[in-house]
Amino acid sequence: MDGVLAAVATTIGRLTGRVPTEPQMVFDAMHTPSVVKPGAMMYRGSKTQDRVDLADGLRLLQGHGIRTTRMVCEKVCSAADFLDLQQMLSARGVEVLVGVDETFAVVCGSDRAGGTLTLCSPRDGVSEVPLDEFLSRWDLQIITAQLCSEPEARTVTWRKLRPRRESAGSVPVDRSHHLRGRR
Repeated sequence: MDGVLAAVATTIGRLTGRVPTEPQMVFDAMHTPSVVKPGAMMYRGSKTQDRVDLADGLRLLQGHGIRTTRMVCEKVCSAADFLDLQQMLSARGVEVLVGVDETFAVVCGSDRAGGTLTLCSPRDGVSEVPLDEFLSRWDLQIITAQLCSEPEARTVTWRKLRPRRESAGSVPVDRSHHLRGRR
């Protein structure tokens, strides 16, 4: 699965208690208009080389009732400062996503005494990473995500403009012509 979609799915699961499946995330991305590419959907599917842009991933979170804030740090902070920030946010029910090695990961926890962060990334799964290693791989982006409301109503684009025969209801269908001439 695309790295941004995986981070979005993990965040949705951690905040709502219901983790969307990969097919659900791919379907949502393939049927949601892109914020970055006007006139196009945000993802063409997992069988392509297409990637979901971060801004589009944040739009998917909004659709699940999750408010996000993106911050870019000017310089690498100390390990202690990062831990303080992460622990303060998680105490308030806020999930933290970080850019690491050209993808995104969700910070699942931290161990101040051991000097490690627990990250959930699409490439490595759930792993403990020494803080110094994390700070050297981090791209200085922090995205906070917090459950704030009911999900937005989704707009579904019509694929076929004709109703199905069965749903038309008021028009009786005469099938007797199929029986004529057969005996």
